Formats: sequence, structure tokens, C-alpha cells
Amino acid sequence: MAFTGPNYKRLSSDKNVTIALAPTGAATGLSNVFEPEQSELVYGGAGAFLNASPAVSWNDFDFGIQESDRESDPSLADDSTFEDFGQQNYGGGISFFYPKFYDDASSDLSNVYDVTEHEWTLVDVVQRIDGEKPNNTAIEDGDFVHAMRTITDGEDNTLEGSDALRRTVQFLSQGEVAVYTVVGDHDLTPVEPANAWAEGNKARLRVTIQGRDVTNMDTISFLSDDPDVVRITAGGFYEVTGSPSDTATITIVDEGAGTSETVSVTVT
Repeated sequence: MAFTGPNYKRLSSDKNVTIALAPTGAATGLSNVFEPEQSELVYGGAGAFLNASPAVSWNDFDFGIQESDRESDPSLADDSTFEDFGQQNYGGGISFFYPKFYDDASSDLSNVYDVTEHEWTLVDVVQRIDGEKPNNTAIEDGDFVHAMRTITDGEDNTLEGSDALRRTVQFLSQGEVAVYTVVGDHDLTPVEPANAWAEGNKARLRVTIQGRDVTNMDTISFLSDDPDVVRITAGGFYEVTGSPSDTATITIVDEGAGTSETVSVTVT
């Protein structure tokens, strides 16, 4: 029998990472980091976003999102220390290749250079890592992305050897980041389990946006108007506490996008 080789596919991780960027502003960038619209992310469109992926050197790429700092923040009523999350940590360095020709509107490298060449420039950065979606494809409704508001902080520009081919720009946090948010309108669709509101039932109410499950997103909250009928906590976990025919309303809110949806409950 002939040897056909291993039955697996080698993944090229860098080709599945998309970096798009645009100047932050009234006419460019994202109108709402927590609800990025596909119309804003059309390359060269109204949002003036650029597909920066061809200009990015993967060799020393360290841009991304890290765990938030923890800090002691007790109230006057706390007996001991109380840990709270500090500011969100994101940003880092992205190395960009120099363009061969400057002021060339047809060149991705030249356009990216124009956006990032000056220090203290506000830049919206959108990073897509969503399955096997290559970075030469458009960002579409339903894609998971990280959307971040940043400011450039100078660059490392050592013109020696191979370093002369690229420059590393540092991007600092500006305090607005949406982690794995969904591209497109954030209309919420509740997904009820079978026999959802049976007396004494304990289950989970899920919610989707553009067909993607967002139940665990930190901007999604759940509220019951009558805990004596149904109690619900973060993540959509609930317990039916009422008796048959009791009614209540659960409100689901996407706090970042400012959208909401209600679910009517009748205990069975």
C-alpha cells in the first residue's frame, strides 16, 4: 500500500489573523467600539479602514489583549482587602514593512504608513481571529472581532540589517475595547431551552447576535422583574421559583451596544 502521508492539515496561523485599522474620528473609524458595523469595515469605504495584514511583519508581532490588572479596592464596610479589576490591558507593538514607494494610494504598505507614521495618533484597530478566515477576505456581519481604540506611541526604527525593512509601532490603550464582539447590528435573539419555564426548572437562557452565541460576553446582562417567579444571574443561568400560571419578564441587555430584548415567562 502506498504511503499517503499524515491525515491532517497544517494551519498557517498568521494567514488567519486579520488586522484592520483606521484613524479615530467623526468620519472615520468605529462609531461604537462595542457594535462595529460591517459598513464601517469595508476597506476603503466610509470608515476608511485599511486591511493592514499585508503590511504586518509576523516575526515580532506582540499586539493583543491581556488579562486586566487586579487592584485592592475595599469599601469602608469591608473587613479586609477587596480585589477589583483594574483598567483593561490591550495594545502592544506591531511591526510594519516599509513601503517601496511613499504616497502611493494603491499600496497597502504606503496607506498603513500614512496612518501610523506620527506619534499620538488615535487609531481604531480591529483584530479578527475567527476560525479559518484568511486575512485576504473581507470582514463580514457575524464575524467575531476584537475592537480597540488606541493611540500610537512612537516607533522603534533601527535601520540596521534586516531591520531596515520594517518599523515597530507601539499602540497604547485608550480604554475602549470589545473582546470577541460581533460585527453587525446587535439585535438580540433569546434562545430558550426545552420546557424552559416548568415549575422548579433550572436551566440556561442563551442569546445570540447575528447567529453567534454571545451569552458569555461581559456586556450582556440579564434581569428578572420578579425573582419570586424566576431568578436569573449572569450568563443566563436561571431557576423557576414561581407556581403555575405566574408570570414575569426577563430583560436581556447588551450594555455596550445599548440594545435589549425581553422574554415573557409563564410558569407551567
